[in-house]
Amino acid sequence: MGIALLSKGQKEFNRSVKSGEFDMSKKIMSHKWWGERHGWKSREWYKKYSRENKHRVFFEPDSKGRGLLEIGKLYNFQYVDAKYWRKLDYWDTDPVMLCIGYWHNKSNGNVRHLGINMHHLPIKIRQQVMITVFNMFRWQYKGEMYRAEQKNVPNVIWAKLKGALYRYDAEYALRNYIPSRRRRTLEIKYEDWPEISFMPSSSYRSKFQKTTYEDVRRKWRDHYNKRGQKQSQRDFEENVAGGSWLRGH
Repeated sequence: MGIALLSKGQKEFNRSVKSGEFDMSKKIMSHKWWGERHGWKSREWYKKYSRENKHRVFFEPDSKGRGLLEIGKLYNFQYVDAKYWRKLDYWDTDPVMLCIGYWHNKSNGNVRHLGINMHHLPIKIRQQVMITVFNMFRWQYKGEMYRAEQKNVPNVIWAKLKGALYRYDAEYALRNYIPSRRRRTLEIKYEDWPEISFMPSSSYRSKFQKTTYEDVRRKWRDHYNKRGQKQSQRDFEENVAGGSWLRGH
């Protein structure tokens, strides 16, 4: 039977089966990009993905609040003009951010989004963070997968994530973002998280000198080392991430 002839009930059944079989960990481990160090293939995939999903791209929020990020969803956006860049060692101009809340600036009432920017974590650590979050709320996420429009998962807040993500020092990647400074925001569908997990930032900016991915890895490690654990960069990331299955990056 052709897809066009499937009833609404049959389509929903097929969607449920497909989402029920989805395993985030296996999707990442068995991915064709596994071991591809620089993320070029993922970047090429994203160029095509953004073109195919241009109807899902939105710009900065308007005065009525439309365009605000939703808790539990993953987004990519441009953030070239950081307001407090003079105080930052560096910032990511191309965040892949899991929204985990928002708050209002007391001085002017403006909204600030709080999220985990995956680009501030080494790839293998980032992937474990995404797997952990997805598995914690897998029934909510799976209930929305492969839908044209996906509802958010409002329980994905830092108070519930902090303990589970402690071993990965995801707190290092917590960032606040000013909505009006975002550009070209694209929501990443839940079933596409494995692909986006491989994608590097297009650039990091710094007030001092050029910042690279290797610099970011080192800064994350140094932050983690404040807990008293010191190992080589490679062994360190593998041990934190959970073992040899993450070798290859």
